[in-house]
Amino acid sequence: MEGTQTLTVRFDKVVISNDDVIAHPTQFKAYIQRIKPGFVLGQTGMGLGIIEASIASMRATNKTHSHVNVFLDDQADDLDAELENLKQTISDLAAKAQRGDAPLLDVLKARLATSELALRATQSEVLHTGAKGYLMNHGAQRRQREAVFVAIVTPALKHLRKEINDLEQLQAKAA
Repeated sequence: MEGTQTLTVRFDKVVISNDDVIAHPTQFKAYIQRIKPGFVLGQTGMGLGIIEASIASMRATNKTHSHVNVFLDDQADDLDAELENLKQTISDLAAKAQRGDAPLLDVLKARLATSELALRATQSEVLHTGAKGYLMNHGAQRRQREAVFVAIVTPALKHLRKEINDLEQLQAKAA
C-alpha cells in the first residue's frame, strides 16, 4: 500500500490454521477479483458524505449570498442531481457486487466519479462561502482536505484512471 508505506508485515512464531486462511497463494488472484468490486465501492461512502455536506453548506450560504453565488460554475442543485445519479449507480453496483457480478470497469468509474465530484463540490463550497470558507476552522476547509484524501487514497485518481484505461484497452482489443 503505497500511501501508508505498509510494505511488509512480519509474523514470528505464529501458527495460522488452514481454516483461518482466506486465500492460499494459488487462490489469491481469484479471491482479489471476487472482493475488489465491493472493496472499491466501500470507499465511496466517505466521498458521498463529503459531497452531501458541501451541498448543504452551499445551500446555507445561499440564504444570504445567492445574489452573487449564482455566478459560480457549480450550483447546489446541479451538484445534488449529479450526486443522486452517482448514489443510484453505486447502489446498483453494490447489489451486483453482493451477487458477485459487478463489472469492475463500472465500479472503477463510479469510484473515480466519487473522487472527482467530491473535489468539485468542496471547491465550489469554498467559493460559495467566500473568505470564511478559507479559514482553517471552517467546515469547508476540512471537507476540502477530506476530498483530497479521497482522491489520493489507494486507489488514487491517477491509479483509477490508469486501471480504467488498461481495462478499456483490453476490451477494445477483445472486440
